[in-house]
Amino acid sequence: MFIQGELNLKTLQTEIQHNENLLDYLREKDYPLPSPCGGKGVCGKCQVQVLKGEKTLKMPYPGIPGISLNQWNDGWRLACKTLMSEKLEIEIPELWNTEANILISGEYEVTLDPCVNKIYLELAKPSIEDQASDVDRLLRDLGRINVFDLELVKSLPSILPKQ
Repeated sequence: MFIQGELNLKTLQTEIQHNENLLDYLREKDYPLPSPCGGKGVCGKCQVQVLKGEKTLKMPYPGIPGISLNQWNDGWRLACKTLMSEKLEIEIPELWNTEANILISGEYEVTLDPCVNKIYLELAKPSIEDQASDVDRLLRDLGRINVFDLELVKSLPSILPKQ
């Protein structure tokens, strides 16, 4: 395995066990890759580029968060989700091997675009004249909504006022 980056170009000749996890392997060989998600494949911090490894490079694209189809086709993989069944030549980008610098002073403008919005509503209580369901009354007052979470719908009776 050929490793390039801030790790001083080293060639490692190893016996690779069938379906050994690449992240575990690199950590055993003292190549620490960040993995804040604990190897669940959701943070994208353990990206490596596979340069050689026919089986690994021919794997179909599974839709991994943080790696686009184009990056996948260029050999980018998450080490935590890569099982080795052959010798690989990989590149670890320098970016992944440097310490983070946290901005603690100065001005830095951030544009927030949250995926969740808080909306305050006062829904009318159900009555003989208005026998709409809780969901229908909520949708009517919201005006527009694309997705309704099932857990929210289940909890509506306990949240909304009764007669």
